Amino acid sequence: MKHAHAFTLVLAIALLPAAGLPPAAVEPEGFEILPQPKRLKLADGPGLAAGGLHTLVLGEGTARPVVLPPLLEHLSTGMGTGQGVLVLALGGGGETPEHPEGYELTVADGSVRITSRGEAGLFYGAQTLQQLLEDARDRSIDIPALHIVDWPEIDYRAVHFDVKHHLDRMEYYYDAVDRLA
Repeated sequence: MKHAHAFTLVLAIALLPAAGLPPAAVEPEGFEILPQPKRLKLADGPGLAAGGLHTLVLGEGTARPVVLPPLLEHLSTGMGTGQGVLVLALGGGGETPEHPEGYELTVADGSVRITSRGEAGLFYGAQTLQQLLEDARDRSIDIPALHIVDWPEIDYRAVHFDVKHHLDRMEYYYDAVDRLA
């Protein structure tokens, strides 16, 4: 009987990929995005050099986010398009997810565009861009041209800090909450 349960478990694990689950997005070499986006497609053409952003352009009706990741805080707000520009835009169309926390992120020709239907989506798109910029900086490589579409599977996400056994400085917890958001 014990062997039958073990065989069933092994069979279930072996058949799991054929269960109709969508394949995981393939991350560009040298980059790790957590959580892994729903869709990620590499594109042709130039991407973005590490440290290549210098201007933040806000789409119509979009306010500058109160919280930007550390590598994006220094960007000055301006106008225009072209290389070195990060565009944050509220709106729909294209592949922008319906979910208000979903976003569409495109890196091409030395610039980045993040589009979402809600401000939370712009925040999460900026967090994904932060991860790409950190990996590019740490590995001294360029971010390839790519297109990411992502949204949360569940609306509620939780984290637990064990403060009884791990006492850290308050700055650690503030930073962790910012990064986990």
